[in-house]
Amino acid sequence: MVREKRTCFLMVIVMGVFFLSACGPTHTFSHMTYLADSIGMNPQTAKAANPIVLEKGDRITIKVNALDPEKAQIYNGGNSAATMSTNANAVGTVLGGSSSNQGGSPSYLVDDNGEIKFPQLGALKVVGLTTAKVADTIENWLKGYIREPLVTVELINFQINILGEVGHPGTITVPDGKITIIEAISQSGDLTVNGLRENILVVRQKDGQRQYGRVNLASKDIFESPYYYLKQGDIVYVEMNKNKLLSSDQLHIRRVNYAALAFTAITATAIIYNSLKK
Repeated sequence: MVREKRTCFLMVIVMGVFFLSACGPTHTFSHMTYLADSIGMNPQTAKAANPIVLEKGDRITIKVNALDPEKAQIYNGGNSAATMSTNANAVGTVLGGSSSNQGGSPSYLVDDNGEIKFPQLGALKVVGLTTAKVADTIENWLKGYIREPLVTVELINFQINILGEVGHPGTITVPDGKITIIEAISQSGDLTVNGLRENILVVRQKDGQRQYGRVNLASKDIFESPYYYLKQGDIVYVEMNKNKLLSSDQLHIRRVNYAALAFTAITATAIIYNSLKK
């Protein structure tokens, strides 16, 4: 009788342990940390970011300064009295080819031909050029019209979108056009405990084609990834890990409930059977 009780009790314990282990968390240390394999590594040379080049659909601001601010004003969307009569065509180009910006400088949209329309200069091919190269090109041209021109070009619609298991999903605007995926996630409130760090999806559009890349934040190899530095319009999606996926799976929840019910029934049956044999 004592042996039967011990056998029954052992069976209940084993089933309970099995049930609890099946329902328990599956996190490991590496799943909860960044760059888990970098511990003890020797210093490595940091990879520099590639210069940002303009693409179709980008919007830039162009600010022109010179020794004579009044002459430079026409290129900034202004209508000075001294230049209004002699540059009427240029004014029309500014109003038709650009829109005003909150900072005071006109903004220009890179059209489907990869061009912007700049006063007097007309159509300027900018696609594939850096903002610094565009500024140099305009400065060289302006030297024939105004003394010592200084041109500043900025990309103003550099945005990325972050979705999924982060603290604050949404759109991030990057004023200087340079951001890494780690910086973007940090600005989004970091990954939640349910975020899958090993397989983050980055969707990128380039040359009319959509590219899909995967990034592993738990590995040091992320620094060598072409998706470490994000680009204009990138979409970053952080998937939910297995625990979150299972907890949100209603079928799995029902199965767990059925297993719990079956475990309870078996336990009760064993207790009743053992009591009746006394």
